[in-house]
Amino acid sequence: MAPALCSKFALGKDMMVDSLGRALLDADEVGGSSGKLYAESISYRDRHSSSGVFESRGDDRAKKGGALARWRLKRAIDFIDARLDNPVSLADMASSVGLTRMHFAAQFRAATGLRPHEYLLRRRVERAQEMLIGSGMSLVDVARSVGFQTQAHFTSVFKRYAGHPPRVWRESRTFPASGR
Repeated sequence: MAPALCSKFALGKDMMVDSLGRALLDADEVGGSSGKLYAESISYRDRHSSSGVFESRGDDRAKKGGALARWRLKRAIDFIDARLDNPVSLADMASSVGLTRMHFAAQFRAATGLRPHEYLLRRRVERAQEMLIGSGMSLVDVARSVGFQTQAHFTSVFKRYAGHPPRVWRESRTFPASGR
C-alpha cells in the first residue's frame, strides 16, 4: 500500500498536484516497464502543459496552442478525401502528416473541432450525398464506394449526420421528370 501523501502546507494544497503525486505512486506500484511508461507519460504531460500541471479543467489554452498546422491539416484532409472508399486508420492519417497518433488526434480536433474518425464519417456522408443525387447508383453501391462495408452501417451513420436514411434523403432531393 502506498504511503499517504503529507504536506506541511495544508492550506495551500493543490488538488491537481495531489492527483499527480498519487498517479506517480500508482505507477511505482505497477513496477516494471509498464509502470515506467506510465510514469513517463504522466511526466511528459506535466512538462508539456502550458501551466505545468494537468489541463483537465476544460482549459482552452492547450487547444489554442496545439492546433494542427495549416499545411498538415490540408495534407490530412487531402489524404482522407483521396481514400474515402477504403479503410482509413488513425495511424494512416497521422503518418500522412508525420505525427504520432495521439499528437495527430489532439491537434486535428483542436483545428477542426472534430475527432479524426468523426471527420472521416462526415466526409463519407457528404460524398455519399453527392453520389445519391448525381447518379442512379444503388444504395449498396454508394455505401461501398464511400468505404462502408455494409448498407446497414451506412444507413445508421448517414441518418445520424443527414437526419434521414439515405433512401428518404435521396427521394426528398430528386424530383420526377414530369413532376416539376
